[in-house]
Amino acid sequence: MAVYIRAVKTEETETTVTYRYGSTYEANEDTLTLPKLPPEEYQALSKEQLPLNFLSGRIFIKIMKYYSANGTFPDAVSYQA
Repeated sequence: MAVYIRAVKTEETETTVTYRYGSTYEANEDTLTLPKLPPEEYQALSKEQLPLNFLSGRIFIKIMKYYSANGTFPDAVSYQA
């Protein structure tokens, strides 16, 4: 069974960044809003502050890898397994 997840940045403010994500190229099944924090501070967030499910958890990892390496949030990312 293959898994494909894509996220596209829809909004970025001073305090948050919002992505729409899903299991199709259109990435329109749900949204994920992340607070803008230094990468190392995401580990301290609780499940209530950063609620992730299977799809959003997988794409969150890809977003954080890009953010940690480049210092900016990516416009679009995808995950395949």
